[in-house]
Amino acid sequence: MLVLAVVGGGLIVWQLSLLQGQMADVRTAIAQNGKIADAVSRLSDAATQANEISGQSLAASTRPWVGVDAINASGVEPGQPLSIEVRVRNSGRTPSTDVQGLFLVYISPLDNPPALLVDQCANCVRSVVLPNGVVSYKLSVRDKVMTSDEVQRIKAGKDTMWIVGRLDYHDGEGEAHTTRSCLYYRAGGVSSFTACSDGNSAN
Repeated sequence: MLVLAVVGGGLIVWQLSLLQGQMADVRTAIAQNGKIADAVSRLSDAATQANEISGQSLAASTRPWVGVDAINASGVEPGQPLSIEVRVRNSGRTPSTDVQGLFLVYISPLDNPPALLVDQCANCVRSVVLPNGVVSYKLSVRDKVMTSDEVQRIKAGKDTMWIVGRLDYHDGEGEAHTTRSCLYYRAGGVSSFTACSDGNSAN
């Protein structure tokens, strides 16, 4: 009986040891499977993110981009009116719809720029601009001619002409986009308009 009890006890110990080993193997497998599941989940998330980025890149490469392309201005001369033409181009690959543009001209010192246009033009004419298409906005600084003092101050760099503008439009998916512009007249050498340090953006 004693021998049987010892043998029986040994079998129980051996079975418990075997069971513990199997449980350890099960825990290891579960941990490994968990790691595999985490890895698969991370790969799935990365693939989803890559697809989103790819879709965004494709949309950005094909959508319309509407902005100022060139500015043509008459000479700044006393006794002559000053007229400015702002040429806007769609440099994207698809048409832009509901294009509304507003551009204003101001004359003030270089250290006193005008306020930027914050609100969309509610009453501006809406138009469609095809890819590489151009639309022009003709501006007038004022109804009267430029005086000698005004011209002298501009040519001397004391005053400058500012153009602030805003373009609102939609792409083919109906998404709204806005382009804001700020430019100023740089006298001397080749007189031209150049971008302000602030106030130019597009989305």
